[in-house]
Amino acid sequence: MSDNGTAPRYLVLRALAEASPRQVRFLVPGLIPLRTLTLVAGVGGLGKSTWLAGIAARVSRGDLGEPGNVIIVSYEDTTEEMLRPRVEAAGGDLGCVFDIVVPEHQGPVVLPSDLRELRECVRAVQARLLIVDPIVAAIDISFDAHKDQHVRAVLAELASLAEQEELAVAMVGHLNKAPSRDAYIRVANSVAFWNASRSVVLVTEDPEEPDDVRLVAQRKANFARLAPIERHRIEPMVLEKTIDPDTGEPIETSRMVFVEYATDIVADNLLAPKEREGKTSRAKALLASLLADGEWHDSGELKKIAAAAGLNERTVQRGAQEVEVEVDRRGFPAITWWRLPQ
Repeated sequence: MSDNGTAPRYLVLRALAEASPRQVRFLVPGLIPLRTLTLVAGVGGLGKSTWLAGIAARVSRGDLGEPGNVIIVSYEDTTEEMLRPRVEAAGGDLGCVFDIVVPEHQGPVVLPSDLRELRECVRAVQARLLIVDPIVAAIDISFDAHKDQHVRAVLAELASLAEQEELAVAMVGHLNKAPSRDAYIRVANSVAFWNASRSVVLVTEDPEEPDDVRLVAQRKANFARLAPIERHRIEPMVLEKTIDPDTGEPIETSRMVFVEYATDIVADNLLAPKEREGKTSRAKALLASLLADGEWHDSGELKKIAAAAGLNERTVQRGAQEVEVEVDRRGFPAITWWRLPQ
């Protein structure tokens, strides 16, 4: 026994030659690695949980390798109203996605004290993905979520669980209101959430379509190059075959659908303060001015003028749709001409 009455610890040297090398493996290529922690962060209500419900659905139906099981530990969304409808809307196999039911008198899952039981749940279904939403709610109140040492103690054990069970752990986090574009500074609570994660993914508004379009952008990648920014659209869904027992009506929910890689977005501007005047409004005003003579104009030339004013092609196309420009295609190869409605 040691002087303080605890069992002695032993430190053992190992030459790197004795360690078996292995390739980093991903659950979601480039974004969510296996055997470690991923932080999915964003402002509340923008769709982090909806995006992860889509990932859970993909795992369950085998879009990301062999069909696998997923465990969701949620502290903010109910299973009946939110988790099941979202996974169902995303086309998931509901028999492969699990929540954890805890008797009311015991309270919710607490880390690190419930890690042994959580490990048993993971092993029981051989889960490939564990989602903790949000991670700060899972940490025992005797720990301070703003202190690096406390947070690291919890996350080290969670990372050990991921490593030993070949599991991907996705932790949902929030952003603070600091006036900074730096995602490292904007992650709420302790910076240990960022530092302990091998991948950090932001879910933010698309500045051009803030109501129903989201950007999914990786801002930290320890195992690969940063993945390209993705643009997703939030789509309302009616689950026609899933009926609310109280109203007798189909369940209404939503899902996130991949649209395209957002090559027009500069990653460093993701957390920039919102412009007072939207770019689409600027594009509409510019087109109204350039097309005010009622004549036909080469759309390519109009886009060059707009580009010089800091407006990309996608924004100009949206502005053209909103002012309802008339379109004419002439010649071969065809050139597109625009004018305002007569």
